[in-house]
Amino acid sequence: NIYPGGMEHKVPVLGMIERKGEIVLKVIPKANKEVIRPILNQRITCESVVITDGFGPYRTLGKEFKKHVAINHEKRQKKKGKYNLSSIEGFWAMLKRAVMGVYHSISETHLQSYVNEISFKFNNRGKDIFNLLIKNMLDIKCAVSW
Repeated sequence: NIYPGGMEHKVPVLGMIERKGEIVLKVIPKANKEVIRPILNQRITCESVVITDGFGPYRTLGKEFKKHVAINHEKRQKKKGKYNLSSIEGFWAMLKRAVMGVYHSISETHLQSYVNEISFKFNNRGKDIFNLLIKNMLDIKCAVSW
């Protein structure tokens, strides 16, 4: 599968964010309808308004969800009425800065771990991460039966 703009050498990552909510990222083997649609159906309720870019696998989402709004960047669209993609696009920009500025390079083997780390930080921004880490460690220790 060859992606427009010379993307054939890149590993696809599917990102979903709930408005004023958390982000979920999933490294996927191919960016096609057969891979993407089951993930969306598993994570998004049918009563949801789904906002996407104009990528092909999203075209018929209106049949499965309450409403589908496609914002086509190829036509220079930035928003449709009250709908936009600024939350997810802001996250992608942050992720790219993390790769370039902190990690410099990420292997495909460990990509899911990296995106898990970055999404964890995003989802917990403004919280005391250190205390959250200690709490999670204690919860794990208590759950383990020796």
